[in-house]
This record gives sequence, structure tokens and C-alpha cells, in this order.
Amino acid sequence: MTAKTHNTIDHVVRSLLCTGCGACAGICRYNAITIRENCRGLLTPVINSKLCIGCGFCFRVCPGQGFDFPAVTKQLFGGYPAHPEIGNFLSIHSGYAVKNEIRKQCQSGGIVSAVLIHALENRIIDGAVVSRWNREDPLNTEVFIARNKDEILSASGSKYSPVPTAQIIGTLKNTPGRFAFVGVSCQVHAIRNAHQMMPELSQKIVFIIGLFCQGTMSHKYLHYALAKAGICAQDVQRFAYRAKEWRGWPGDIRIVGKSGNIEHMPSSDRMCAKPYFTPWRCNLCIDKLNEFADFSVGDCRNPLQYGSKSLKEVNFKGHPGISDIIVRTKAGEGVIKMCLDAGVIELKDSSWQDLLVSAQPSRKKLEFTYFAALARILHIGVPSFNIRYIPKNKILNKKLTRYSSITIVILFHYWLIEIISGTTMYVFAIKSIPIKILAWLNRVREKGLASKNCGPEELIVCRDDEDDIC
Repeated sequence: MTAKTHNTIDHVVRSLLCTGCGACAGICRYNAITIRENCRGLLTPVINSKLCIGCGFCFRVCPGQGFDFPAVTKQLFGGYPAHPEIGNFLSIHSGYAVKNEIRKQCQSGGIVSAVLIHALENRIIDGAVVSRWNREDPLNTEVFIARNKDEILSASGSKYSPVPTAQIIGTLKNTPGRFAFVGVSCQVHAIRNAHQMMPELSQKIVFIIGLFCQGTMSHKYLHYALAKAGICAQDVQRFAYRAKEWRGWPGDIRIVGKSGNIEHMPSSDRMCAKPYFTPWRCNLCIDKLNEFADFSVGDCRNPLQYGSKSLKEVNFKGHPGISDIIVRTKAGEGVIKMCLDAGVIELKDSSWQDLLVSAQPSRKKLEFTYFAALARILHIGVPSFNIRYIPKNKILNKKLTRYSSITIVILFHYWLIEIISGTTMYVFAIKSIPIKILAWLNRVREKGLASKNCGPEELIVCRDDEDDIC
């Protein structure tokens, strides 16, 4: 590998660390990088060697190769993470958009759309960087700058498909105005990296909304869903991963055909198949709750916030949904307070204990250890975060290693998926496996990873250069 190659994003792609965020293409001053879909249905950068000068900008902005948690935490918040599982925060809430039209159309409680619409209408921002389904090609996503209410609502709802949101850096640096940015954690990491390299960008992006993320899915999942529903891709007019029209929150897959026919697929079908379409790099992410946003938003899955003892009493019973909100910075606090005072959103104070029950972020942080170990065995890339998370309880630590033999099998299972997902028969092969079998395999996977044994308040955080008893 040449020094030039090692200094560019190509090294990240070869190491299987690319998140598909698009930041490398957006920041390149020589237009040497384009984002394309590969054989696995994932977005990856392709470098034009004739235009590339090996400046290293693309590598420096890349969140896939790593993100310095301690350094950025100190810069944004002035110190170490306030909570090992949640990160730094000023306040925690549960809530929803006051207007029913927004809440019903959007994901969870509709907080993100309500905030953006209010910020636009009151000229706090000139536009919001969001993603939506492409109008000409309804099975592909696109990133754009929304400048009015209708455009914000066109971007509502979850899109688990690849979208290079951070590629918008290239547009923002040449576009006058003040903007909000909405993205998952890897995309937010890219924006924070870009702030270091382009200080003027931080003046243009006035606040960042971070979405909770357990992992995305490759574009091939769409073909899987269509095959299960018996619909041809060319016949699709609209696709939604989590539409509320059928049974309410948390939503089901909804496919609208060009002839007006509508097909629904249960959310459980999506969850059972998800591990077989999740990009490898998502398994190496430790930031489910988007710790470096100005405020983070995601599904509220704590039954007490719905006035119930169990989510089974709420799920798919027509409820419009509630969002968890983590306010992290003064900028985020100002935006949320403005919307609350204006009566745009309804909030209820929550606690970090309630949030841990709802989001269970410790599982994501612990699973990094397993997947990183396998990556090292296979001599592929491991991102550097300069931070580690370990269980407080030594007994728990033994639980996490009790299923070591099963864990090895499960991890290699993941690796095999990564290898064969690029074949033409992959979607057909997964479709041929009954949902009950996929559900059983998922239960085995959960047992193998053993992270479900870690409950709230059971992690401590260490720098990579500190001992385990930090």
C-alpha cells in the first residue's frame, strides 16, 4: 500500500471501516471522491487517482477510522463524560409534537420535525440538512437542505437505508445562511471532525440534532422486503420503514404501489432480518445515543412514560408515539426552550434512570469489545475511540465471558454474512429462511453476545491508556 493510499479514505474502505456518511466526498477540495453503492448495497467512496493529491483531508474527517471521544468531549463539554452510558447532558425529557398532523406523520413523537419547522418559520435557521426518499426513485434516499414546512415533513420518518448525509459539507461551505443538521452518530462525528478542519462550518451549523441509532441496513434490505411482499421494485410509489397508519407506534413497513395497492409488513419481520443486512461497521459503533449532538432524540421505550407496566400494552395499539430527548449543550437547550415556550412541543421531565430503561445504551458499548476482538483476529480495521467501557460488577464481567464459545460462533456468523452479502443470491437466500428461524437465530445471537446481561448503571469509562480499575 502506498503512502498516498494510506493517507486517503481508500485505506478506510479496504479496512471495512467505512460508515458511508459521505463526509470525505463533501470535504474534498479537488472533487476527487464520489459516493457509489457497492455489491453489498452499501455506500462507499471511490477515489479518482488522477484528481487526488493525497492531502489527507478525507482521512482526517472520516468517522469510520475513529473518533477521539475524550478530546471532543473536553472541547464541547469541558471534561469527561458525565455519565458512562449516556454521555454529557443538561436535562432529559420525554415528549411529542403538539400538532397531531406532525406527530402522526413523523417518527416517535415528532419532536425533530416540530423543532425544525418552528426554527425555520422564526428564522433561527435558513435551512435544515435532512434526508428523504428520492421522489424520482422512491427506493433510494437523498440528502438535501429543507427550507420550508412541506420539505421538512417530506423528510419525516426513519430511513434505515444508506444515505451520505455528511456529504452536504461540500454544499454548506459555499451556501450562505445558518443551518441545522440532523444525523445519526457517525454522521455527527463527521461534522464535529469537519468543524476542527473548517472552523467557518461551525458558524453555519447553529445546532445539531442527533438521532438514536442501533445500526442501519444495506440497500439490499429493501429488495428483501419487496420480495417478501411480492412487489416489484418498479411498481413501488412510496416505501416507509415505520409507518403508523396500520397499527400506530412503533410502526410497520408500508409499501404503496403505483396502482394504489398498499402492503404492510409487521415490524417484527424487519427486526428478525435486520442482523443479516446491518453493515459490519455498525457493529463497531459505541455511540447509540449520539453523544456529541446539541440534543439527541429517539424512541421512548420506557412503558412508564406511556402510563403502562409493559410495552406490550402500548406497541401497535394505535398510540402516536413519544420521543426521548437528551439536551446536551447550551445551544440545544436554547432551541428546546424556545419550542417549549412557543407551545410547539410538549415535554415531561425524565431521568437518566428512565432513559437507561428506554434506550439500553450499554449493550452497544459492550458489544464493541466482542466485534473488535474478531476484527483483530481477522486482521481487519478497528476504529479508535481512545475510550473503553467495562462492567462495574466483576460477577457481571464473568457473565459476559461465560458464553465465550457461543460468542465466537456468533461473531464468525456475522463475518460470513459480510462475505456472502455481496453475492446475487443473498437476498433470495435470506428470504427463503422462515421468520421463526430468523427469530430463533437472533435469540442465539443475543445469548452469545451476552450484552443483554448488562443493565443500567453497570459501566465505567476509561481512557485506552488507563487500567481496567480506572
